[in-house]
Amino acid sequence: MNGTPLFVACGEGDDALDNWASHLLDSEKQAIRKLVKGVISVSTENKRKCLSYGLSSDGNTIVLPNCVNNEVFHPLDS
Repeated sequence: MNGTPLFVACGEGDDALDNWASHLLDSEKQAIRKLVKGVISVSTENKRKCLSYGLSSDGNTIVLPNCVNNEVFHPLDS
């Protein structure tokens, strides 16, 4: 409403995305797609779901796995 870009992080773990998207009208999905400037998805499968539900487009959705680079971050002795 005030011109601030809206970015969404979309994760996994339950069926919340599936349950929510299944109740949306096509017009509501289109409105969401217009409002959201970018989507960060935790997996390729999650991205596929966002695209298949019509909640995002391929051009504004990026996959950034929820993980740690063990070569950079590692446990230290306390």
